[in-house]
Amino acid sequence: MAEQTGASPSTSSFIGPAGLPLAVRTCRRVAARSSEICVACDWQEPNFWPECSHPEFQFLCAFKSALWEVSEPDAKGTGPTWTGGENQILILPPGTAHSMAWRRRAGMVVIHASHIWAQCGVASLPLVPALDSFSAYTLCDPLIGGLLLDLEVLCKSAEPHSSAQLLAHGAFLAARILQAKATVLSRRSKGSVILGPESKARVCDFIEAHLAEQITMPALAHEARLSVSHFTKVFKTTTGLTPEQYILRSRLWRARRLIESGTRTIGEIAYVTGFADHSHPTVQFNRMFGAPPKAFRPVVRQL
Repeated sequence: MAEQTGASPSTSSFIGPAGLPLAVRTCRRVAARSSEICVACDWQEPNFWPECSHPEFQFLCAFKSALWEVSEPDAKGTGPTWTGGENQILILPPGTAHSMAWRRRAGMVVIHASHIWAQCGVASLPLVPALDSFSAYTLCDPLIGGLLLDLEVLCKSAEPHSSAQLLAHGAFLAARILQAKATVLSRRSKGSVILGPESKARVCDFIEAHLAEQITMPALAHEARLSVSHFTKVFKTTTGLTPEQYILRSRLWRARRLIESGTRTIGEIAYVTGFADHSHPTVQFNRMFGAPPKAFRPVVRQL
């Protein structure tokens, strides 16, 4: 990602379909753009962005070390405020007035997508701001996790020939994020019972903390304060996955991150991610990521 200053960003725009202006903050390095999608990335220094709005959807993906607050102003100056951190995605619908305060230096990718583009193939678009972790999307749609990783790498490369690839990644990522969010909104509109934010956080935190162990349904139901039978139904309605599927995907993503760090052998990683007493992760890696574990080892360059 290009090094940038912490100055307040000014706003320019380029014209999308039917003359729709797509706003681009000029302090960012615009890595790729088309008539409907813009992908920008930079290092954001601690700073305050005063109230602004955009005529298109905005997807802000904050990577390592990020800490920020976004506020929706109202007439009394007491609008809602969300606190965001690293590895989180903020969706801002078109026309959302907001201000942002960046507390720590952070790498980020911002995707702007026209409303006309967003309407294609997505029945229920989010109408209010949404803030979720990368894992909340990734566990439901593994492609989102891979796209986020690739997008971060592509933005860091800043190679001119990669702009088309970056634009394709950005557009595909925005589409998958919208579709995942639309699925959740659809469940809620049908009046389905879902886990509340606190209950879901307790369950997911418990899973993350015990991936190396055998995780039982009674233990998860206890964290949710529900009976086992009711918990399994509500959990799937909330996440789109059964508890077993969620645990497996959590193990696979933990294993992939450890493999990519290059600090442990695949055998050690299988043990610390709970695969020691289960089937070998190779089959599951191929199903979820389309490649075996060894494909994610860091490349060692020889002199």
